[in-house]
Amino acid sequence: MRIDIRYAGIPPGLERRVHVATKAMASVVPGVRAQAWAGSGCSVVILCAEDTLGAHVMNVALRRKVRVIAVSNRQNDDREGIRYVPENVSTSELYRTLLSVFALTQWNDESAGPQQSTGALPAVAESTSIWTRLHTDLGEGDLQAFNGSRTIYLLRSRGRVVASSYSDLIQASSTLSDPVWQLSTVDAVPPGAEVTRSLDVFFLTAATRTDQQMPPVTRPLQLRHWPDLGTGAEFVGPLRVASLLTRRALTAEQVTAETKLSQSLVNACFLAFMACGLVRQPAIAGPGVLRERPNQANSLAPQGFFAKLASHFGLK
Repeated sequence: MRIDIRYAGIPPGLERRVHVATKAMASVVPGVRAQAWAGSGCSVVILCAEDTLGAHVMNVALRRKVRVIAVSNRQNDDREGIRYVPENVSTSELYRTLLSVFALTQWNDESAGPQQSTGALPAVAESTSIWTRLHTDLGEGDLQAFNGSRTIYLLRSRGRVVASSYSDLIQASSTLSDPVWQLSTVDAVPPGAEVTRSLDVFFLTAATRTDQQMPPVTRPLQLRHWPDLGTGAEFVGPLRVASLLTRRALTAEQVTAETKLSQSLVNACFLAFMACGLVRQPAIAGPGVLRERPNQANSLAPQGFFAKLASHFGLK
């Protein structure tokens, strides 16, 4: 199936968001592409309804039975085939709109083929979740995450996240669950990326901010390593979860029952711990599951003076 997305009369910022949303769709529908309107046939056209070129393209597209996504705060055209989005539409909202249009409509574009409603949109969104990919098909190596304008480096070998600026880290931790984020393996961090923080803090912050959107973890999980969370008050809940999981393997339901925390928060903690590589046993079977953070064996063992004393007398 080929999906051809065109755009017309949109500002540069929105054009960039269209391309980022299209790249995210490529993981769902290989071959999808976005380019400027050139008068030829396409699957859908994204345009600004108030722009002169956009209004002209809308009329042409509707005559040709091409679906239209109109960027406008005024929905003053009730012709069939128009889907409105606001002028400040986010990349993730644009991505979801494109997915819903292709999942719920029947196309006249023969190259794309008919697409009937299957109710599969939630499954599609989950399959592209960055949290699903982090513990299923990316192995144990270091990663880079990018969304078109920002890139961060998830150094699981060192337990650190690295970026070029604090704004990149803040934006990433706030939007990491958005489907526009893409992942790939990386061998080295390029020069200039010098802002760093704890990977455990980063993943837990990102996961708990969007805990209602996270894919569920159904298998028991046990921690091999204590998370590097410091003493921040915002991590009281995750620390209670970690305390239980260092003792024995538990499911999210069991942890919820013992801690009285919300199940969505506990589930988010599970996903964050898995993404960090803190788990003793794989939580989800499959190739490349994170097993344990390298070079940190026995990281739950006692530390400090008593640990040195035990080692001195051969008790460790």
